[in-house]
Amino acid sequence: MKKRKRMIGIVGAAISNEELAKIQSAYATRGMPRLELWGVNNIHKAFPDVTFHKWFEIHAIKMVRGTFTRRDYAHYPPNSETTTHDYLKGLDELNIPVYMQRKWTRVKQSRVFPHDRIVEEFGHYFGCSFAWMIAFALQEKVDGIHFFGCHLTGNEYFYQRPSTERMIGIAEGRGVYIDIHESSQLLASNYEYAYGEDFDRIYLLHGRFASDITHTLISAISERIQHHNGTESLPWEAVNRQRGPSK
Repeated sequence: MKKRKRMIGIVGAAISNEELAKIQSAYATRGMPRLELWGVNNIHKAFPDVTFHKWFEIHAIKMVRGTFTRRDYAHYPPNSETTTHDYLKGLDELNIPVYMQRKWTRVKQSRVFPHDRIVEEFGHYFGCSFAWMIAFALQEKVDGIHFFGCHLTGNEYFYQRPSTERMIGIAEGRGVYIDIHESSQLLASNYEYAYGEDFDRIYLLHGRFASDITHTLISAISERIQHHNGTESLPWEAVNRQRGPSK
């Protein structure tokens, strides 16, 4: 008997409930391989008509003096009325495997995310949950990965998108089918380097205009970190990218 292909869909927030539900329904009615959807963080609230199969909350969850925190905040999102305790309750109610840094009795189907095993194979270059999820999928030997609502534009672009695209490249190199939703900016560029260059756009992206914006941004980040840490000076390394330890 021919092995049935295992296809997963990694879901971000930049797709509507209606559109994703239609995509999932199409897979079910056309005799295609089951589309196994993986979600992340608190986006399940936006998809009441979608069935998920795995969930990922790999940020630091702690219990501090009887109160759950996520990234040291007692509310998630931090400025919302939703407590981290209530957020975890919502993950528990999904009634599917939830991968976390450790097991929590508050989330009965919580499972330990295999961080060490993944780092052993792929190294430490992971800038976002999607990158970790792709690595997890590769170790699960999936045949194909779809990306729905995973845009990684705006401020996320600078530190999250590159490692995600790296993992997509590794997946493609291993023969895994990759499908990126048309509205996503993953694996998309502003122009084809050397052959299809738009010099007006290049100036905006890399010229003096962009340089001024970059230095303004770095100054703002430096000032904010100094204020947070109470330090008088901040070395460039504090805002520059850091290479993780060797495998």
